[in-house]
Amino acid sequence: MKLLNKIVDYIFQYLISRKLSMYKVGLTLVFFGTLFFATGAYDFTSENFSFKWDNTSSGIEYIVGSILILAGIGLIYKKNIDDYRIASKKENYLYYISDSKLDSADSFDKSFLPEEGRTNLSRTERKINTYKKDEVIDSYMNDMKFEIKPRAKNKNVENTYLASLGGFPHLYLMGSNFGSAYTSNISIFDFDRDQFIWYIPNKGGSKIKYKVNFEEVDIDKKVSKLKYNGNSEVGIAISNSFSIEKASIPQELVDNTLFLVLEDSLGINNVEGQISQKSLLEQLNNIIGELSNTKSKIHLFVSARASFCINLGTRYMPKTYPSIVLHNYNKDTKDRDWCIELLNGKIL
Repeated sequence: MKLLNKIVDYIFQYLISRKLSMYKVGLTLVFFGTLFFATGAYDFTSENFSFKWDNTSSGIEYIVGSILILAGIGLIYKKNIDDYRIASKKENYLYYISDSKLDSADSFDKSFLPEEGRTNLSRTERKINTYKKDEVIDSYMNDMKFEIKPRAKNKNVENTYLASLGGFPHLYLMGSNFGSAYTSNISIFDFDRDQFIWYIPNKGGSKIKYKVNFEEVDIDKKVSKLKYNGNSEVGIAISNSFSIEKASIPQELVDNTLFLVLEDSLGINNVEGQISQKSLLEQLNNIIGELSNTKSKIHLFVSARASFCINLGTRYMPKTYPSIVLHNYNKDTKDRDWCIELLNGKIL
């Protein structure tokens, strides 16, 4: 019975200490259940080798082992059923992961959705502190595996709606989960801070471009200079809402950073229309693509509205880009206090 007590204690300690998926918990239970049956009597003899082991289990241990195995198989079966349901269900899908301090609503008001998106609606809703690194990583990893990947295979998901407020790394990672591999039609919401309502940016706007900030130089020439300067890392500071100052960039990157600002004026409500966002995102795609050819790391510093940051994330190309380093800005300390490095879709 000592073996029984040790194994049961280890199972509980292991499951408490780690955030395991249902599938992993099921496999763990099956594994430990078989150990109870492995404590029987064995006698293996050959010409050159002899092995004997006699450690007969009690009836109670056989019963516990059977229970663990059946429970594990049940969990694995349920996980497969749930995955199949998600991957085949006809639905509209709302993904709402917002900041607990910036957004007071506990749930996304269904009335904000277009009428066609209100039926057969499935939701993933959660509030986290998007300026806390561990919470951002946990949210990204969990939802990528259990919410988004199963739906990426489901051609019956008619419309997907994304809504969030928070720090840039969180918003970019959120968008990266809905890249080219995700086939459903995607709409990204913005938040009106004056009226406290969510809305989908209008399809209008005009085509606009970036220019280099802090110096008079053609943007293509600046990109080419950074591309071939011999350094393995480069930064891109994108100023849509507020100007990103050199003092907020890590000192070792300042001279190797492309500072971009809108040709038009800055402002928190700028770059609202979808045409305006698309034109800027295409320009950024070209810049990041050029720098990817010679750099091992690209650092991103972004001041922009939430929908733009999510949209930028949806254009992440894991098989093309080098390491992308997402920097968080702490508005209280005026400092880049942490970052997340993304390579091949995985957080390093």
